[in-house]
Amino acid sequence: MNIFKKFGAASYVSAAAFILALAGLITMCVSNATPGYGLDNFGTGIALAAVALVAIALVVASGLKLGGQSPLTAVLRVAAVLLAMFAAGVIISGRVVLLSSLMTFDSNEVGWSAFNTSLTAIIFIVISVILVIVSAFFKEEKRGA
Repeated sequence: MNIFKKFGAASYVSAAAFILALAGLITMCVSNATPGYGLDNFGTGIALAAVALVAIALVVASGLKLGGQSPLTAVLRVAAVLLAMFAAGVIISGRVVLLSSLMTFDSNEVGWSAFNTSLTAIIFIVISVILVIVSAFFKEEKRGA
């Protein structure tokens, strides 16, 4: 529990980003499990989201160990943002055709459910990306800790 005494604002914001990215990953899995509406590149999306989660966790760890202004922390932040956005792109690319069919000829409850859970996953991931970017502007450690 001593480690939490060292956390500054950036650590807490990054932790919130981790939780939202994890929620996005779980929601992506739920959307993929919709019968008949699986994502085309689901494995790629999961891999990208999982590596983004690891990068976000490493942002907190390297920020506490090396400081928030460390080049390693900056590289990890950029990697987390890029990986998470690519994961969101995989979801978007997998749901464009679904949305077009729902808007034209194949409007059904299961399809809308798959689309809505995909949209929720995208929102979680994009908010986590915004939080990772915002965390770069705060201190990683509390003063005197």
